Amino acid sequence: MLLGYIWCYLLSQPGPNFDSPISIQYQKSVWIICFAIMLDSFTEAPYIIGQYFLFPKLRIIGDTTLIAIRSIFLCIAVVYIPSHAILSYALGTFVSVIVISFIYYGYFYWYIHLNKTYEGSDNGKSKLPFKSIQEFFPNFKQFQIPTELTKLTWTFFKQGILKQILTQGERYMMTFFDLLTFKEQGMYDLVSNLGSLAARFVFLPI
Repeated sequence: MLLGYIWCYLLSQPGPNFDSPISIQYQKSVWIICFAIMLDSFTEAPYIIGQYFLFPKLRIIGDTTLIAIRSIFLCIAVVYIPSHAILSYALGTFVSVIVISFIYYGYFYWYIHLNKTYEGSDNGKSKLPFKSIQEFFPNFKQFQIPTELTKLTWTFFKQGILKQILTQGERYMMTFFDLLTFKEQGMYDLVSNLGSLAARFVFLPI
């Protein structure tokens, strides 16, 4: 919410002035994305559990659905209502996050209640250590954080910040210091993404 406020009221806005239709659309889109991110944080638990207990198909379906819904919304907007493309992208993100949440929680609800097993344990099969979806969330009555886990979490947090600065640092520079216009930023992103394709293909096996 704090970053949403910064993006809407403290940083430069697209359009000729603050009250222009493009700026208003941009502000609405920022808040929609903020709520989508908050909602998406609730899918982290089933996502991590799916990774830990070796459900690769669930991740593939989730990631593909997320990209497909967002792309469909954006394509429809670009073709039929290009003046609302920014808002359509935000709405597509919000809808895709809702769908992803239903996919993850729906799958594990179905999986737990059918008492299925997962592949990958020492003896070949083992039941999930959950009896209901509620166990995916913190139990504040017995809430305690081990010291070792706190140190590990802080380490990952610092690594995440450093990785973000190294991989997205130039975008933060452009955003906070108005080094480029929005049009120039779009061109930069396009060239940057196309230019990095070769390196991605080369290092993909690694």
